[in-house]
Amino acid sequence: MRSMKRLALGLVLLGCSGSAMAGIWSNALPPERFRGAGTAVVQIVPAWAVSAHCGVTPPAGWEIQACAKHSRPLRTVILPDPCPFAEAGEDFARRACHEFAHVRGWSAQHPD
Repeated sequence: MRSMKRLALGLVLLGCSGSAMAGIWSNALPPERFRGAGTAVVQIVPAWAVSAHCGVTPPAGWEIQACAKHSRPLRTVILPDPCPFAEAGEDFARRACHEFAHVRGWSAQHPD
């Protein structure tokens, strides 16, 4: 496992034509009300390419592991290829749960 700090970023893009960005670095599990079925486009990319696809440059020593982009009407969740996580015994499902909660309306500020 890398020595870098590893957290997921919930990235929210707001607005129809322009977009403003708001985000908090977190790998927290969402409140129950934001878990469950939802619809989004899922883009699976190599882990090294997640930051570029999310459009975010992380602070030094951090890496972006996943993100959710909200623009109307399309919602996109960008996730790293899950196979290396499965091979390493890491919890890919936690990342997916966190990002899909943003699709279901959980704020980027991660309130309870």
